[in-house]
Amino acid sequence: MKKLSTFFLALFAMMNVSAQDTQQQDLMRIWVHEGYMLIDVNMLNYIDFVKSDGTNYDPTDPNDPNDPNTPDNTNTSNYNPQPVSVSADKQVTFSPGNLQYHCLNKTYRFAENQYDYIGKAYNNISDTYDGYIDLFGWGTGNNPTNTSTNDEDYAEFIDWGINAIGDAPANTYRTLTQAEWQYIYTGRENAANLWGHATIQVPTDGGQIDLTGTIILPDNFIIPDGLSFVAGSTTMPTRGTCYYSSDGNNHYLDNVYTSDQWSQLETLGAVFLPAGDISPSLLGDGFYWSSTLARYTEGNYEGYYGGYYEAFNLEFGPCVLLPESFWYSRKANSVRLVKDYDSSK
Repeated sequence: MKKLSTFFLALFAMMNVSAQDTQQQDLMRIWVHEGYMLIDVNMLNYIDFVKSDGTNYDPTDPNDPNDPNTPDNTNTSNYNPQPVSVSADKQVTFSPGNLQYHCLNKTYRFAENQYDYIGKAYNNISDTYDGYIDLFGWGTGNNPTNTSTNDEDYAEFIDWGINAIGDAPANTYRTLTQAEWQYIYTGRENAANLWGHATIQVPTDGGQIDLTGTIILPDNFIIPDGLSFVAGSTTMPTRGTCYYSSDGNNHYLDNVYTSDQWSQLETLGAVFLPAGDISPSLLGDGFYWSSTLARYTEGNYEGYYGGYYEAFNLEFGPCVLLPESFWYSRKANSVRLVKDYDSSK
């Protein structure tokens, strides 16, 4: 049983509650947000939390889906953020996981692990969906469940970072610009050797799942003894027919790490962007929004009258990575936020 906090101990002392004050011997009921909790007065131990609808939940379990106040700081990985240059005079650190949004509770959090993604649960998107999504239309920081197929409904970029995310106050994080994505891959010192595709082998109850994606290494990264890293710039061809096939050009196999090996890398600041898109590739694709509008085209195109918007995103697949790609703003993409790095702190 989990001990109560000092706050509740003080509360009980002030209330001077005895067992006779309750209908159930040795229990007392304290109302909390959206429910109540039952307390063993003698042992002062947490017994149970019950929602107003009668559903039990454990407030000490950050992943309990029944908890109306599920903490959003559920990231439990070993990721240790390290600076990544996004221009000649600016560095950032990446968030500990992809952005997730609980549609019903209207709260944001980061994925528990860097390689975690939800993906197809996006098909459940609605204001009443009691679960998380992690794919968003462009600039929907003020309306993350927007499902409009009209590009003009995504014309203005509202950063997701304007919101509180887990323990992070509003405006702590932001979205990279297209120029910043580009600089990470082509502009910073030694850029060509600081990214590459990978597969992370994650153990499950039934064995193992292979999660694919791409890695960004921080500026001053040194590979630890016993591990190796193959840079994508040395193996990746330009976009070709391999992009939407499994014809052997699978560069997710350039770097294959066990979860323990990956833990070593992320402790040193390695960033992993999972291929979490709803896409035609058999091996997984990734699309990550930038904050930059690519173009607006007037007229009729593919049945969209009045014009359409396209925004820049980072795009990658089994044998390609394009930091200058762009796509319809109505498309649902992944979001990985960054925090501006202050070297003086």
